[in-house]
Amino acid sequence: GPADDTEPVEACGPAEEPASEAATAAETSQNPPADFERETEGIIEDDFIVPAAVAINPASGRKFRAKVSLPSFYDSREKGLITEAKDQGDSEICWAYSAVSCAETSAILNEIDPAPDFSERHLACFFSVPTYHESGMCGDDAVYYISMGDDYMYGGGNNRYTTFCMANWTGVSSEEDYPGEGAWDGDRSLPDSRALDDRVHLENAAWIPMTDTAFIKQEIMRLGSVSSAYYYKKGAYYNSETHAYYNDRFTATNHAITIVGWDDNYSAENFLSAPGRDGAWLVKNSWGTS
Repeated sequence: GPADDTEPVEACGPAEEPASEAATAAETSQNPPADFERETEGIIEDDFIVPAAVAINPASGRKFRAKVSLPSFYDSREKGLITEAKDQGDSEICWAYSAVSCAETSAILNEIDPAPDFSERHLACFFSVPTYHESGMCGDDAVYYISMGDDYMYGGGNNRYTTFCMANWTGVSSEEDYPGEGAWDGDRSLPDSRALDDRVHLENAAWIPMTDTAFIKQEIMRLGSVSSAYYYKKGAYYNSETHAYYNDRFTATNHAITIVGWDDNYSAENFLSAPGRDGAWLVKNSWGTS
C-alpha cells in the first residue's frame, strides 16, 4: 500500500510468526474484527496456502530439509546484498518495490550487477496491462494481467501474480530506462514493444511457507532477502521512536515489504504492544529512502 505519513519500518516482530500472504491465506474467508480498516489497496490477497517447501531425496524418495545452524542475528545489509530503500510515493505498487528489491539482491549475489537499480514502474505497467509477444504467440493471442489501464501505479498486486509476470520474462528493466519519478503525473503508459525490454529476467522463484521461521531464515541466508506482506494500520501498532511494528490481531495483508534479516534479541519493549518475547524481523520498506 501507499505511504501513510510514517517513517520506514526497521523491525517487525517477533521473528516467530510473520504476517504474510502465504501464512494468512486461510484466514481471508473469515470475517475481520469490527475495527478492521483496509486503509490501503496495494495487496490483492491470495486464496490459497503455499505448502511446506521440502526437497525430495531422489534415491529414497524421502522428504528432508537441510539443517542449518542459525545465528541469533543476521542482516543481509552487512553482506552488501541490499540496495538502498526507495520511496513509492502515493502509489499502490508496494508489491513491485518488494519484488524488485529481491531481484536487485539476486543480481548482486549472482554477480550480475554490483549496483543494480531496477524499475518498479516497468514491472507494474506490464503486470497490469495487456502484453503482446512477437514470438511464442499465435495470431491475436495475448497475455493479460489484472487490467488497471493507465492507473497501473494504483493497481494492487501480490507475490503470486508478480512471480507469474516475471516468469514470463516481462522485465525486470532498469530504473534509468523507466524511471518511476514523474510517472504519477501525465501519461504513464508504455508501448507494448517495451514489455520484454529487460535488464535481467527470472529463472527461479521459491514460494516458502511463511509459518516456518527457521526455513525463512535459511532462505534469507541463502538468497539475501524474502518478499512478504503484513497488515499495516496507522498509529495502532507502529512505534515511530523505535521504528518497530507488531500486530497480533489482523491476519489480512495490505502492504508488501522485504525481509532482509532478523534479531532474536531485539527487546519486546520496543513495540507498542509487547509480543511476550524478544525478537524481530529486519524489514526494508518503500516509504522513504532512509
